[in-house]
Amino acid sequence: MGSMKKRIVFFNDDHEYGLLIDKNLKSSPDFDYVGWFQKFNRLVSELKSIKPDYLLLELSEEINLSVITTIKKLHPSIGIVILSPKDDYTNIRQALKAGAHGYLIKSADIQETMQDLCKLAQDGVALSATAAKCIVSGFWKTNNSPLTQTETKVLKFISLGHTYSSLAKNLDIAKGTAKTHLKNIYRKLNIHRKSEALERAYVERLIN
Repeated sequence: MGSMKKRIVFFNDDHEYGLLIDKNLKSSPDFDYVGWFQKFNRLVSELKSIKPDYLLLELSEEINLSVITTIKKLHPSIGIVILSPKDDYTNIRQALKAGAHGYLIKSADIQETMQDLCKLAQDGVALSATAAKCIVSGFWKTNNSPLTQTETKVLKFISLGHTYSSLAKNLDIAKGTAKTHLKNIYRKLNIHRKSEALERAYVERLIN
């Protein structure tokens, strides 16, 4: 029996773009789609009862990165994926530092956005290509890294949004070995999530 689909809920207050996301999430075979909220207070009040695994959260003038901290305090197990028109490195870094599990750049290519989002269902990181490039461009290697050469490569592939399967293929290792390397990275850096790994990689200059 396959694993259960991850439950995902969507929030935005841009009705036109929201319709596109809503339509694609409804037809997605990768998620158990909980629904679309357009009122933030209602979303927060119902998160406890609907218990999603992920929240796709679109930023706006009213909804900024501070809400990540608000939601994580109340529901630490929910993975928050940011959907934003901003593709600057500082914004992306701040989102990951606040606890976001992914960052998607709001794009006219809705299929590309959905493909990036669906990496979550494959144990990957939901990062738009533009966001990944911004992150990688901010990294530079340190000579004092606790990671092995292979672990460093694994971390770099994670920053690019690779799944375990694609990571293993690129490094010519077994999928289980890729997972073991990631566990070792977590242990050495004393972290528990991929988003934390990306933040530490920036702060401690672990990859280039």
